[in-house]
Amino acid sequence: MNRSRSRRNSNASLGGRSWAELPPEVILVIFLKFGALEVLRAAGSVCRSWRQVVKEDPELWRRIDMTNHGYGSDAFVLMNPTRRAIDRSQGRLEEFSIEYLGDDQLLQYLCDRTGVLRKLCLISCYQVSQEGIAETARRQPLLEEL
Repeated sequence: MNRSRSRRNSNASLGGRSWAELPPEVILVIFLKFGALEVLRAAGSVCRSWRQVVKEDPELWRRIDMTNHGYGSDAFVLMNPTRRAIDRSQGRLEEFSIEYLGDDQLLQYLCDRTGVLRKLCLISCYQVSQEGIAETARRQPLLEEL
């Protein structure tokens, strides 16, 4: 099958439009249905318009959920993607959930990059110290739920 026929068939479901031509607002709504890790790993590499939404729209990163990825004690696997997601929030991160956080370093990283956190959920984060949690609560004046 030649390329033009393949491209024509893939555009048929969108009335002749390409997924890459969707307005940024529509792309954002679609990405909000996925988790942060999926958006970081896949969506940003599809095309230029998708990558632009992933990198430049802080609305996508106001709520970051890094739970249920099945990494267990391999929390370091999530460390870089989690930091990228926090950075992309551009200081507007309001809700943050993570599972198997290794230690206090990521909490400090989080506090250094946002001051509007309202909800923090730590699941199976046994290495996080009480001092780290107390410091996070002190540095996040809008924190309502821990």
